Amino acid sequence: MNSTEICRITPKEYQAEIVNISQHYSIYGTDKALPTYSSGLSEEVGEVMGIIKRHFRGDEKSENFKNDLVKELGDVTAYLVLVASEFDIDFESILTTNIEKLKKRVDKGTQLGNGSDR
Repeated sequence: MNSTEICRITPKEYQAEIVNISQHYSIYGTDKALPTYSSGLSEEVGEVMGIIKRHFRGDEKSENFKNDLVKELGDVTAYLVLVASEFDIDFESILTTNIEKLKKRVDKGTQLGNGSDR
């Protein structure tokens, strides 16, 4: 895939590409895959939070901030897709289900509060 093709990638293609890349790691298809992907997701979210913290603290250069954030959010997304793939969950269905859930909250006026099914 070249950079132009990557810019036009669908969620389904992204998931297939990430799973294909993950097949090159020794844990792929083993009982270590899910715990590794799950802890990787958590670790990458922590890295995103570190970048945001440093930005608001003033020690992250603004020209680096967005680029660093894009890279780490990409890592979060990749691990999210790998966790979903372990359960045969289609990434596109995650996106559409989430949008539907959030729209229902807006329609019901329940954007704020607690719980998944507000």
